[in-house]
Amino acid sequence: MYADDTSITYAGKDLNEINDCLNKDLKSVNTWLSSNKLTLNLTKTEFLILTSRQRRVYLSDNPSLTINNFPIEQVSLTKSLGVYIDENLSWNTHIESVCKKISSALGLIKRIRNFVPFYTLLNIFNGLVKPQFDYCSLVWGSCNISPSRRKTSEAAKP
Repeated sequence: MYADDTSITYAGKDLNEINDCLNKDLKSVNTWLSSNKLTLNLTKTEFLILTSRQRRVYLSDNPSLTINNFPIEQVSLTKSLGVYIDENLSWNTHIESVCKKISSALGLIKRIRNFVPFYTLLNIFNGLVKPQFDYCSLVWGSCNISPSRRKTSEAAKP
């Protein structure tokens, strides 16, 4: 019994405060999991610092997060509930992943289009392609638009 996809979020400006609060929260979460007969897979536990590129240069050090004296690895990219998130919130990796899945599904549809009825192709599209566009699109859907393209798309709206 594992606690999958557990996340702790903390926002702050002082790195020492962030470090102390997160280590305290990690200890509390680990205690709660243990008392509920759940296990935290420490080898899969990781942390990600989200900050702007401008503020990243002011980080002189990184938090030292541990659980039971086991150090937690810092990563620059993680996958949470099927969405790739990087330290700059650029969404490039997630969009590349979505594009690969869509391309693969469209390739399948292209190969079988002469052998199955249209409604079957439509069902396959609705089952394999459309969900890739829809899943968490409110989070990542317009996040990678450059400021100049965003102005153009907003001006085009009625």
